[in-house]
Amino acid sequence: MKPRSPHPVLQSAWREALIVFAIWGAAATWCVTYAALYGYGGKTAEIKYVLGFPEWIFWGLVMPWVTCVALSAIVSQFIMRDEDLGIDPEEAMKEIIGEDSDA
Repeated sequence: MKPRSPHPVLQSAWREALIVFAIWGAAATWCVTYAALYGYGGKTAEIKYVLGFPEWIFWGLVMPWVTCVALSAIVSQFIMRDEDLGIDPEEAMKEIIGEDSDA
């Protein structure tokens, strides 16, 4: 028996989920690692600020979050796509019994 290929909607959903989890995993790894390396053990007098944030918070949290927002916009605009889900069951029933859809 020949194996069936997955439904296009399922393929698209898996691809999009893998992209989202890869972005999330990279951001989580960066945030935790950067905060652990640069957020602890520093002296209060030595803290540098970037746009009002302590440097380690800016580069460890703010920038990854901004990057994730930008990547989410790119993924939603250029990678995700609509798939045809077929005919609506209510519309199909109206066609079968001959009802006018504008009524």
